[in-house]
Amino acid sequence: MLNQDNEKIIQKINKKTINNSKFTNKEKALEWFRCKQNPFYFIYNYVYIPEHATGGSFKLTSSNLHPKMKRVVKSIYNHHKAVLMASRQLGKSSIAACLIAWALVFYPGIQSIILNMRKNAGQNNLKTIKFIIQKLPSWMVTNNPFKSKSDILTYITLFNNSRADVFYPSTTHSADTLARSLTSPILYIDEAAFIRDMRVIFGSAQQTLSKARLQAEKSGYPHFLFVTSTPNGTSGLGEWFFNRWNNSVDSDFIFENDVWRKNVNVNKIVTDPSRNSFIGIKFHWSEDLTKDEEWYQQQCQELSDQRLINQELDLLFVGSTNCIFSDDLLSSFNAQKSIETITTSNNAPFQIFENDLDPSDYYILGADTAESLNGAYCTIEIFGFRNFNQVAELEHRYGSYTTFGQDIDQVFRLLRDAIGSDNIILAVENNTIGHATIEHLLYHVDDIDYRSYLFKEDLKHNKDDKYGVSTTGMTKPLMVGCLTQFINENTDCIKSQKLIDQFGNIEKTNSGTVKSTGYSDLFMASCFCALVRQKKALDIMPIITQGSPQEYQKKEINVFTEILGLGNKQNLIKNNKQKMKIDSFISADDSDDENDISEAFSSMFEDEQGEFLPFFNS
Repeated sequence: MLNQDNEKIIQKINKKTINNSKFTNKEKALEWFRCKQNPFYFIYNYVYIPEHATGGSFKLTSSNLHPKMKRVVKSIYNHHKAVLMASRQLGKSSIAACLIAWALVFYPGIQSIILNMRKNAGQNNLKTIKFIIQKLPSWMVTNNPFKSKSDILTYITLFNNSRADVFYPSTTHSADTLARSLTSPILYIDEAAFIRDMRVIFGSAQQTLSKARLQAEKSGYPHFLFVTSTPNGTSGLGEWFFNRWNNSVDSDFIFENDVWRKNVNVNKIVTDPSRNSFIGIKFHWSEDLTKDEEWYQQQCQELSDQRLINQELDLLFVGSTNCIFSDDLLSSFNAQKSIETITTSNNAPFQIFENDLDPSDYYILGADTAESLNGAYCTIEIFGFRNFNQVAELEHRYGSYTTFGQDIDQVFRLLRDAIGSDNIILAVENNTIGHATIEHLLYHVDDIDYRSYLFKEDLKHNKDDKYGVSTTGMTKPLMVGCLTQFINENTDCIKSQKLIDQFGNIEKTNSGTVKSTGYSDLFMASCFCALVRQKKALDIMPIITQGSPQEYQKKEINVFTEILGLGNKQNLIKNNKQKMKIDSFISADDSDDENDISEAFSSMFEDEQGEFLPFFNS
């Protein structure tokens, strides 16, 4: 495995001046072998990258190769799959060119393929590879390293019969044609979020790619799949890249800066069947010491479009024009890295964003159960009650709903120990599948009576003793509206980048319904928390703020009228009064009857007071 010790050896060698012209044949052979065995050695000692602005070049070294790019090299070398999401002008294609050039030079006859959105973009990839190889000493690649002479070709062939080809969608390159062409052990997909038919291309090519990788592995040849891009939304052209990124293994889980974490089982995390085995590396412009606020403002001026700025610079997965979150709002979030990640007993990563919890506050644990064990993720979100600040998050594919229930139980215990009290509300979805998780908590945990913690809707009329949050045509727009309201009041309450990425998936259709164009599991778990926070605010806020229930109710009536903007106010009032169940989402009308709104809201709280959290009154 490439690790820090390898780099220390390389740095020692770098301190010696390598005078290629004075190498003996034995020393040249040794250098060639060192380069072949370790791409870092090759890059630090021999690679020059073209500088397009000046027409010159610059030497890559251990000190100027960014730690995120070092993660790329180590991930590719050791685990063979990586997806890099980086802001513009940070060297995405350059690091790919380094790796491809290394493979072409030192492994005769190897095939490499570059898939790009346009012909000229793919040819630029080839030009960078050719530039790197042309700068290598002649004893390493001969005086004439290329068999192909023209710069306008979509392929290059080296002296040792290794070859790199460029493919791109066109009238002559259909999705099926491209899929049949991907027969190489090395595949680099550049600007993946902008290539049409990527799902079809990649899906159709899987069997051929897998076979090529197996053959390379048997021959001791390198093989890797490297994907780079900036975001391009969550649906349409950008959907394949979004899903590739969303299902990858976060490199922060396995790296500390650019060094493998010693306290985790990296192989186990990367091969976790709930992920896609790609290591995801995010490289934001603010992490590059050569970029500053002046550079950012200049780039913003050049792009002159908030949506492009969000995507190209700030790496946000913005939604469509129907997204309920505006581009300006999406750009205002400030994601934070987790301060700790705990692996649960079922190998799920539980990410913690706050560990200094307030014992006097209440905490809401929202749990969304995946509709299918083979598809979406089961998720947990934890928010503080007082300020609705995000505390922790879990996202994982489970082998059974029982194991998800076990992890909810484990996370609950961790949270209870952290706050030192029972001030916790469990908001678990109680649909058909989710009910299995609730049953585990109620009937298979002996030392905790979860009836005291599980949210229970409208107890007076809940004759079936049904615990959990119901997602219906009436409650879904309400819970989405609650979350939207909290976010609009304070964007800093959201800390998870994965959750922020899912905001771009949430759309309002022309008929007024709310739908998702991609993964929304973290979003829904957060919605459960927001709904429970809204419904139980009159019970709990006076306790944790020492305020008047009447004053708080008056404030919430005003908030509630704003939330109703996502749905039909008149229908919501009518349904609340008559307690009628509906199956369709609420559509907009022109109702503005504030008296009815106030009456319905007050009635809702009167029905629920004193019926929740039995440990309150014990």
